Amino acid sequence: MSRTTIAALLLVAVLAPVRQARAGDGCKPVYGFYSSQQQACDAPFCTAGQLIGGIQGDYTFVQTAALPATAIGGDPVLANALFYVGESDVALKGGDHVRASDSGVIDLPPPLGTGKQAALLIVHGGTGAYAAATGFLQLRGTLEFAAGGTIAVSGDFFGQICTP
Repeated sequence: MSRTTIAALLLVAVLAPVRQARAGDGCKPVYGFYSSQQQACDAPFCTAGQLIGGIQGDYTFVQTAALPATAIGGDPVLANALFYVGESDVALKGGDHVRASDSGVIDLPPPLGTGKQAALLIVHGGTGAYAAATGFLQLRGTLEFAAGGTIAVSGDFFGQICTP
């Protein structure tokens, strides 16, 4: 999985330009834990859950596209890996929202097994005090098939949120 994680993060770093934060830019380091469950939706895949820690709120993710890792490299070690992109929204306690472009990779588990997940969220605004927010969150965790065949994801996150 570490090669898959590295490949996904390198791909995201190359394709997603990020404004570099400087001291005094209103940037705040954040870290904590997340958990989410697969949800029914009109998109290919959606989750909803919570972030707990330096940024707290209800978290939703809507996938917009996915590609099997073998389609871009052919490495059989990556046979269960899936690269994805989508949009995330964090409804913060207090009512404001933080929105981010979300890209990552999952190593799908076998039925009743545990897989791995890594994501990079590039913050691109929100509402209220976060309307012009920038920054990033990196997530890493595990996923499991839950009751009824849905997927549950949990892990930790770190990054920074910058506000003007």
